[in-house]
Amino acid sequence: MGRDRAQAGNRRRGPRGERGVEAMKTAARNLAFAERLVAALVRGGVREAVLSPGSRNTPLVLAVLARPELRAHSVLDERVAGFFGLGLARASGRPVALLCTSGSAGAHYYPAVLEAEATSTRLLAVTADRPPELHGCGAPQTLDQRRLYGPHAAFAHLGPADDLPAQVALERSVASLLAHPGPAQLNVAFREPLWEPGLRAQARSLPGIARREPQPAAPAPAELGELARGLAGRRGAILCGPDTDPPRPPGIATGDPAPLAPPLLRLAQTLGWPLLCDAASGLRHGAAAEEALSAYDLYLRRPELARRLRPDVVLRFGRVPTSKAAQRWLDTAGELLLVDPQGAWHHPGRAPASHVVATPRALCESLLAALPAAAAAPAQWRAAWRAAERGARAAARAATEDGLWEGAVARTVAEALPAGTLLHAASSLTIRDLDAYAPPRPDGPRIVASRGLNGIDGTLATAFGEALAWPGPTCVLLGDLAFLHDAGALLAARALGVEATVVVVDNGGGGIFDLLPIAAHPTAFARWFRTPQRADLASLCAAAGVPCLRADDLGSLRKALRTPEGLRVVWLPVDPTDSLARRRAAEGAALRAALSRAPQEEPCPSTGSP
Repeated sequence: MGRDRAQAGNRRRGPRGERGVEAMKTAARNLAFAERLVAALVRGGVREAVLSPGSRNTPLVLAVLARPELRAHSVLDERVAGFFGLGLARASGRPVALLCTSGSAGAHYYPAVLEAEATSTRLLAVTADRPPELHGCGAPQTLDQRRLYGPHAAFAHLGPADDLPAQVALERSVASLLAHPGPAQLNVAFREPLWEPGLRAQARSLPGIARREPQPAAPAPAELGELARGLAGRRGAILCGPDTDPPRPPGIATGDPAPLAPPLLRLAQTLGWPLLCDAASGLRHGAAAEEALSAYDLYLRRPELARRLRPDVVLRFGRVPTSKAAQRWLDTAGELLLVDPQGAWHHPGRAPASHVVATPRALCESLLAALPAAAAAPAQWRAAWRAAERGARAAARAATEDGLWEGAVARTVAEALPAGTLLHAASSLTIRDLDAYAPPRPDGPRIVASRGLNGIDGTLATAFGEALAWPGPTCVLLGDLAFLHDAGALLAARALGVEATVVVVDNGGGGIFDLLPIAAHPTAFARWFRTPQRADLASLCAAAGVPCLRADDLGSLRKALRTPEGLRVVWLPVDPTDSLARRRAAEGAALRAALSRAPQEEPCPSTGSP
């Protein structure tokens, strides 16, 4: 009888024991699969991984933590994590991996993925998924995650770890996605159990892959000769839009690590052309600052002056310029030559005369070699531009010497920050004020902004990611709405070890709407467009454990910026009515000064061929 009971007990324990063995096998396969996947990420150049907590991505998290080459960052909110990863990728020039659990988690990456697409930034969203048998049956935290970002990201799906085709496709899929010059999604399904006690992740090695970085693109010799002949002796201009010279190569398809400024300056001088540099072009500091024109937004607004400075041809680098006046002026040019390393079309106006696929540096160097000895435009052409620039810049300086308004804050920040600082500017009014009022400075900060989709979302998180990848100090300049919109990033910043100075211009809502026609609406404007908020910014900072300093004048702001110290917020309350009046006065003074100095007639005609 006792023996029968023992045998019966063994029969009852048997299936559980077998299930335990199978569970351990499944968990081990999951971990081994994740280890190979992470090894492929490392081999593909990933050095930063942003992890958001969850269960389904357990094998991936353990595999990441086992790699000494990877720096892991824990961010609770996937939306913040997405923008944080975007900033890391932009400032480092390397692809960055985002890892999250199944369900709605990956959807929170969407805004960052869209900005990554618009700026050709390599951001890889690794979304953990449930196995096929749990789809379509109401299982919790389960949705069809395949192609979660639609046409905006490259995509690959890997089935459960015990699926042989998935193992074969793993390395190929990772290599393909990391080579894509933009965002990508790798959807990875795991069966439970996701981990079992006793399992320990290890750093796997994969066979090396010989890599050849692409050579900087340049036009063919025949095309180059024709292009050079069409530029020589003509009244032209070079306009460098946002990201013309980014802090780091944003993707392997556009990488060109040599400095752009020297050949760009030589080209402008050889042609006798003005060099217009957007605030976010990367060319208002360093060597280019000596030649860069910056106040053109203030004087090209006047049709009369824009007509006098109408060029025969414009050589345009980078993204669409921040200045709307410059955008309108571009459409008056005789010819427009768009230059982009990937052949992207960054011009919403009329069709360009030529679309050149080349890196800016390669094109400048090639043109310098191909241009004839006497290639300069008439001297009066460049002199007219410089006269208008001097007048507008002097008037803008006088208008921003005192008074706490947005333009004065922008200029003060750009002039007070120490050399080597990365200055991240929010979209909307902030980048426009830097564009108009921040003069070039050889030892000034490098200004960056999210000019792909131009949204204010994710400003803090993006800047904080950049701060961790940037070798020098970081400053963020933004308005109160952009600050509040991304307050979640402030809560995450201390845990991430971010050091940055955040300058908040609190003008009581969306100040840019004061400049639009809707400002005249008698009832809808304030509540539905300007949207003033009632949040206590100092209390919000205190809740996040971030010091907040109030500055009530430009002198206090300069003092706060002189020495970067950890993570802190500098809060500037601005009177919106006074600010708008000062803005109007500054714009009027700059226009009058430019008109008084520029020639009354159009400069003499070109001597070159059309």
